Amino acid sequence: MQNKRNVFIVDDHPFVMEGMAKLINEEADLNVCGVAGNPASAIKEIDKLLPDAVTIDITLGKKNGLDLIKELKYRYPSMPMLVLSMHDERVYAERCLKAGASGYVMKSEDPSVLIAALRKILKGKVYLSEVMTDYMLMKAANQKKIAAESPVESLSDREYQVFTYLGQGMKNKNIAEILNLSVKTVDTFKDNIKHKLNIATSNELMQFAISWVHSEENK
Repeated sequence: MQNKRNVFIVDDHPFVMEGMAKLINEEADLNVCGVAGNPASAIKEIDKLLPDAVTIDITLGKKNGLDLIKELKYRYPSMPMLVLSMHDERVYAERCLKAGASGYVMKSEDPSVLIAALRKILKGKVYLSEVMTDYMLMKAANQKKIAAESPVESLSDREYQVFTYLGQGMKNKNIAEILNLSVKTVDTFKDNIKHKLNIATSNELMQFAISWVHSEENK
């Protein structure tokens, strides 16, 4: 009998979580050993279950999956993590890999892609779509040009999170609650972002962020 590899699911939508669990459990070589809807519960259960792989959504209620990826990478450096998200891969995939993830799959993909990606990261490899792989290779070949054209690339992960939340129309107070920061700290991040993007006012930053997020999600 084939030994099954244990997968832990982190997603804040019960319907999605249930569908993923059913899909994975139908495979002869995979088994869902546990689920969680938020980072705190995920860390507690993963510490106990020590799964072979973890799937993580980027948006986890008022929390961000990037922070969970970094925490799990610190605790378990060799544990493969697959990001399964509704967000466009061109917006988040590279940052997820830098944070410690082993792959990125969009929820709009065929379910078979999730299974293929899980099997690939369980072998110690990285999974990205063909489109994203080509994009990253082209980006690497034209690094200086892209950096000049897209100053958003210069933002740190936390600055990028604040920037994308601004692009979703959120106010400082909401962003502070989601990222577990003070409003003053969010203001500091906004000042850093304005400096890096050469933007003078908070209103201009908000308009630019909204325009940028909209353009990225509609590429």
